[in-house]
Parts: sequence; C-alpha cells; structure tokens
Amino acid sequence: MLELADRCPRVLPAIGLHPWFVNSAPADWQQQFLRALDAGAQAIGEVGLDRWIEGFDLPAQLAAFRWQVAQASAPNLPLSIHCLKAMGLLLQTLPQLQLPAPGPSERTARSASPTTSATTNKRSTQTYKASRCLSAGYNKASGNKRPSEV
Repeated sequence: MLELADRCPRVLPAIGLHPWFVNSAPADWQQQFLRALDAGAQAIGEVGLDRWIEGFDLPAQLAAFRWQVAQASAPNLPLSIHCLKAMGLLLQTLPQLQLPAPGPSERTARSASPTTSATTNKRSTQTYKASRCLSAGYNKASGNKRPSEV
C-alpha cells in the first residue's frame, strides 16, 4: 500500500490489524505496524471488534483495538473502526480511550441505528465503519480466506 501511495498521490495509506485476523496475527504484528507508520502510513484502520466472525477472540480483539487506537491518537491520525455484533462493547470502550481529535469523516457503511450513530458521533470517532464481507465466495468456515487461498 505504501508503494502504491508513493505512485498515486490520491491514495492515503492506512495500517491496521483487522479483527478478523487478530487470532492469526504474527507475534511481532505491533512492531510491523509501527514500522509501517514510520514508513508513511497516514491512517489507522480498519480496526475494531467483531463477534460475527466464527472463532472470534473478543479479549484479543479488544486488546488489539485499544493499542491501535492509542497509536492513532498521539499523531492524530484518521481512524477507521469496524464493528459487527459488538456495538455495546464498542460504546463502552470508546469513552475509556483517547481518540484522535475530530476531523473529516468518511462513512462508507453504517449498520448502526440512528441512536447509536448519534452516540458514536458525540464520542468524536473520526470514522465509524461497519462493513460486511462483500467478497464473492466468502466462506466463514474457511478462516476468512478467499476460495483461491483455501
């Protein structure tokens, strides 16, 4: 992504450990993350909580989410949050975190109610992103791999 951003100025490179991949992340994922930030990543995401995916480890997702939000906060980077079937926990967690300052928002998909949307807006989340898997042939049982990877 960083190489693409170097060639295409309209690309904003982001780094993030998606909740679907927390269980399989390498032991040094945080160091890899920090190296990508140092190399020019300009946003954090997509990070968050997901109880929809089979075999989720919510405590591990929460720890990864908290750490990544902290990385976005200090340099005030845009943050893209993914949340499926964990909105209550997300709303409990957000007030405990120092979030990046409010800024431009990009809301590409929202599955929250209007009340929940208003709550997340008040909590200054720069980006709230609740996405569904749009990949053709996605199979939860195969560990989130596309058919060509199974």
